[in-house]
Amino acid sequence: MLAYTEKIQETARKLLKDKTVDVFIGYSKGTVPMMNEPVLIRDPDKVDMLYWDSFCGLNLCNYLTKREDRIGIVATGCNSRNMVTHIIENQIKREQLYIVGIPCTGMIDHRAVARARIFRGFGFYAITLLT
Repeated sequence: MLAYTEKIQETARKLLKDKTVDVFIGYSKGTVPMMNEPVLIRDPDKVDMLYWDSFCGLNLCNYLTKREDRIGIVATGCNSRNMVTHIIENQIKREQLYIVGIPCTGMIDHRAVARARIFRGFGFYAITLLT
């Protein structure tokens, strides 16, 4: 996962320095465990805030609607399908987007982890029923 973080940071830095995009949308490490948060970066010197792991589950497409600037954005397969919907519905123009694709190896649901911690004494069967 750290290799993806480094690639995202490197790509965002280049896009912002070259003025290919005005803003880069990605994830930063959250202050709450297992909850990474969206971040919009305009300064190439701040791309070190970008982070990627299995807790990057929020849909960044929510930050695309009705924007006028050129946008770089991190996207998994699910997010890219949502971007297509935004384009079809004229919420954003395709020419505005520079999409940085990341393979999705699955996201960890922090709510399921919290439930599993509560019921860990009951064993695997109880965890399976709750998720």
